[in-house]
Amino acid sequence: MKNAALSAINQAGAINSDQMLQLIQGSLKKAEDGTVKVLDGGIEQDISVYLAKLKNPGSSYEHHFKPSAQAGMGAKPNTSTASAAGIANPYLDATSNLTQRMMLENTDPDLAAVLKREAGK
Repeated sequence: MKNAALSAINQAGAINSDQMLQLIQGSLKKAEDGTVKVLDGGIEQDISVYLAKLKNPGSSYEHHFKPSAQAGMGAKPNTSTASAAGIANPYLDATSNLTQRMMLENTDPDLAAVLKREAGK
């Protein structure tokens, strides 16, 4: 589990992977399918999605990650958080999921808004 978590942390662009692992270690859980999950407010999330949320400005953890290559007023925010983490967008017609929508809107309204825009809604 530790190796899988460190791999995800490195892919997210953490400056010090071991330090980030220590910070989130208490929330880590190994799922039945062998993947590493994070318990965030009692909700099980994929570790990649959780780390993407920590990278966002205002999370109080963004300083633990390398800055994005994008800069300046014309830079567009990264809207591929869901697809990069390997989850389906619950707002798209092909992968519509009302339960996931409600959960996202309650736990992470910013990500929900990005996914809505991505789906054109």
